[in-house]
Amino acid sequence: MTTAVTTVHHPVSFFFRYGSNFTRKQRFAMRTAYFKQLPGEEQCQISFHLLLESLKIDKVFNFNRNLTEPIDSSLERIRANVEKELQKKNKRKKIKKPAQTTEESVQVAATTNTTNQSEQDVSVEVSLGTTVEKFSNITIADLLARFDGDASDLRLTVLGTDFAIAYNSPEVIAVKLPSSILADFYITPSRLELHFATRECSEYGWYRGKMPVSGNAQQIHWERVGNGELSYLVKKGDVGHHLKFCCTPKDATGRTGPMVEIVSPQPVQAGPGQCPFEVRHLFTQHKLKEGQFRVVSYNLLAELYSDSDYSRTVLFGYTPPYALEIDYRKQLFVKELLGYRADILCLQEVDTKVFSFDLVPIFRQKGLIGHYKAKRNVAEGVSKWMV
Repeated sequence: MTTAVTTVHHPVSFFFRYGSNFTRKQRFAMRTAYFKQLPGEEQCQISFHLLLESLKIDKVFNFNRNLTEPIDSSLERIRANVEKELQKKNKRKKIKKPAQTTEESVQVAATTNTTNQSEQDVSVEVSLGTTVEKFSNITIADLLARFDGDASDLRLTVLGTDFAIAYNSPEVIAVKLPSSILADFYITPSRLELHFATRECSEYGWYRGKMPVSGNAQQIHWERVGNGELSYLVKKGDVGHHLKFCCTPKDATGRTGPMVEIVSPQPVQAGPGQCPFEVRHLFTQHKLKEGQFRVVSYNLLAELYSDSDYSRTVLFGYTPPYALEIDYRKQLFVKELLGYRADILCLQEVDTKVFSFDLVPIFRQKGLIGHYKAKRNVAEGVSKWMV
């Protein structure tokens, strides 16, 4: 099965991912140049989107510069890359065109000469500083130190375009949706990596839409279905629809980063029908009375023990391959565990990622507080949850 994954290598304002085809859109409320330097790293990442219709430039530029590098050298590298892009656009215009009449050739030549002359006269200038001072003779590290104070007046200027500078802005590094989505079961992103943001502070949205006959996911008409939570209880009415997940990263201070969207690679499917655990749920329809408590112990079968040829052919040879996939199984055991309405949950063979990305968002929403202890040298362990 195809799994949709968005991996963000630079912080632009909008990303969209569907299946194996990656399409990027940028929608900027304002021009922003993003500077990022992770703790312990000796490099600074610089990204900005240069959009100049008059010069037919529409490109995201990305740079990795050493902290000890003089800012003048960094700006020269930026200038050279922008100039290279400008020359590339001019070169494409010089490609031979179909034969024309003499009169047409004269007219085209006159227009082309005027255009080329105009574009050749463009001087690529790049600077960084404030309205009263252009920075020079300082290093990248010196520049980043200025962000510790008020840096709201700092600007990167490229070809006359001013970019406000965002330093270590909240951003989504990678996001992934499960390959299996079943109606009447919970879904959460199976991967969500953030920089300079927290999952608790970030904003989320869930949408559904049907794939058009064209198969172009960008033409889907989206309808909001989620309630702003990281998890979503898929409805029967969602069957046949693709789901879209949106994340706007935020930190505890309210700083907001670029939004990222991802569309499920497969449409929502109907559930497996009545599961055996739903019969057991008839005995646990209500929480116990005060002074009583219910304990549930459950082994989740960690993915590293189910995802092997030996497991599929020998240990669980009676099980259809799709039913061993963690993306399928976790939907079932999450619903089963919640249906027992336990006061204490003791779980074994819990995948680290399942704890973080599936159990925490859903169980906390249900008022359960959990703890996790990984085994030594493996990505699974035990987990305890209490009301």
